[in-house]
Amino acid sequence: PLELYDMVGLDTAFYAGLVMANAIGDRIEASPVIPALVKAGWLGRKTGTGFYSYKSTGHDAKIESINEKLGDLIDPYRLAEQQMTDEQICDRLFLPMLLEALLVLDEGIVRDGCDVDLAVIHALGFPAFRGGVLAWGDSLGAAEVVHRLDQFSYLGPRMTPPARLLAHAESGRPFALVEERGNLLPKTT
Repeated sequence: PLELYDMVGLDTAFYAGLVMANAIGDRIEASPVIPALVKAGWLGRKTGTGFYSYKSTGHDAKIESINEKLGDLIDPYRLAEQQMTDEQICDRLFLPMLLEALLVLDEGIVRDGCDVDLAVIHALGFPAFRGGVLAWGDSLGAAEVVHRLDQFSYLGPRMTPPARLLAHAESGRPFALVEERGNLLPKTT
């Protein structure tokens, strides 16, 4: 995700974050780190420095190293250290994405779950081997997703199960129907 921020531009990410925060309110918590990077003039590839340092600037810039000055800039915003398992780290990243995916389905923004999974793989770089965020949720099962959300309830509304998730947990129905996924598989002759 940090390389993507640098690629898009931290100034662009900052303004996109403002739009998102205004649109979805308490389902997102803005990080103070992005504005601090922008204020420092570290906009990513376009300036040669962001989360990473680059040998050159612009579209073809390659990462040279982690921005070694980053630690000093983000120190005031560090949270207390927590011991987390790899699974908990993945859950912290993927569960909010899954909840938003369920909401865009509810709001009719997308046609079906496969559209969401394709979008998160191709646009956000979601790990393709997981099949997309809804496929990942299906691999766990909705009841397990609700259980995993419980450990993050201290984060407030952004980790609260929406009605669709609770209904899937009760019924055992997958998020993306198997018939929808079948349309994505190559035809065999």
